[in-house]
Amino acid sequence: MDFKLSKSYNYPQKETLKRFVLDFISSHEITSMLDIGAGGLETAKPYREAVETYGAIEKDKSRVEKLQKEDIR
Repeated sequence: MDFKLSKSYNYPQKETLKRFVLDFISSHEITSMLDIGAGGLETAKPYREAVETYGAIEKDKSRVEKLQKEDIR
């Protein structure tokens, strides 16, 4: 990824971390993942699709409901 820093220092932290984790899963042939603090669908869904067994732990009730609707548990 090519990052350009501005005076406001806009750094795509979530996207960078997600890409790093997905690359790590792929390069190390990881088949299961326990995601503590799973967050929203934008990160949990790609992780679930990258491994055979995925477990999500999230304390925010609104996020839990959205994850459960997508059958992410």
